[in-house]
Amino acid sequence: MAIKNIFNNKVVKNFSYLTMGSIVSQLLMLFTVIKITKVLSPDQYGIYSFIIAQGMLLITISELGSKSIIIRSIARQPDQTRDIIVNGTKLRSFTMIVIVLLYLIYNHFLGDLTKNQLILLGIYALVNSLFYLLENIFLGHQKMHYPSIIKSGINL
Repeated sequence: MAIKNIFNNKVVKNFSYLTMGSIVSQLLMLFTVIKITKVLSPDQYGIYSFIIAQGMLLITISELGSKSIIIRSIARQPDQTRDIIVNGTKLRSFTMIVIVLLYLIYNHFLGDLTKNQLILLGIYALVNSLFYLLENIFLGHQKMHYPSIIKSGINL
């Protein structure tokens, strides 16, 4: 009976979801890297890695430090979730567009990514930024099952 109560505890369930999601996510990343290294040449893999690193930089900047604010706001006022989603999406999309435009200027003068690579970088950064927004919303609602799936989907 005591063991059943432990496994029905919300904290234990959420911890289990996050742990399993992290394990699945890491395994997906491992298999993805193995597959990518077989398909791409060293030069192409370098460009791929550079685009991912630059994308993560753009995502971090576009979040504007809002992760904690979103999670805390939803945890305190769950009825405001819809407004937070709408405004968070608008804010992230706007900041991402501005940051990508600045990155295009940077690339024109100092970078060497092609047009297609820049498009992939922009799409990668925007989509992942929106995925992270969804993850933060579910964290605010303390429903860790969905962030685990989102994290695995991002890595896939």
